Amino acid sequence: MQEKGLDEKAPDYLTGTELNSWAVPSLRGIEHWSQDEIVEYLGSGRNSTASVAGEMTSVIANSTSHMTDEDLHAMAVYLKSLATGGKAVYQHQPQSSEATTRKLTAATDLSLGERLYLDNCGACHFVSGEGAPRVFPRLDGASVINVENPTALINVILAGAHTPSTSRSPSILPMPGFADRMDDAEVAQLATFLRQGWSNKAPAVSGEQVQKVRSTLAAEHR
Repeated sequence: MQEKGLDEKAPDYLTGTELNSWAVPSLRGIEHWSQDEIVEYLGSGRNSTASVAGEMTSVIANSTSHMTDEDLHAMAVYLKSLATGGKAVYQHQPQSSEATTRKLTAATDLSLGERLYLDNCGACHFVSGEGAPRVFPRLDGASVINVENPTALINVILAGAHTPSTSRSPSILPMPGFADRMDDAEVAQLATFLRQGWSNKAPAVSGEQVQKVRSTLAAEHR
């Protein structure tokens, strides 16, 4: 809906944008997902590492979940064929991921963001940030966390998310929002930890960025 290139020859083709206050990541160079994982995500709204959220939820519920396996595989083959639109935003670094896991496990000398993670997120996503396949999304390496624009991540923290009910995965998996539980500074600290913990390497989040998203969400619910 915000086309920046007509085909794969254009450098900005399918490289993402922002839609309804939701940062949409690039689809070019999905090297961290296999074709089968893409098919599973488009068909059911979840796969072994991720669950759908935000604007993509309605796409899954009203469109791709009704496609045939043959069509979904064709889409996956095409997406995997696209050249990477710029350098990868995530590269797994075992030592960094293990260091974060050890610190959260020890639970000493924690930053505010780390404490907030253990108190609010650790029960589902675990100290390893790996979550549980097809249930709790993996945070170490998640696109929504590593993308330069943190809007989508802030949205999820504030408003929560839920998977759609599809024929392939009829159960709805909800995540609660924390808008009433955390102030802007706390959300910023939590988001910053997520973007810089384990192997994630993304810029810090400010309270001003959180406040902007919170105001948008409030306006939508008036």
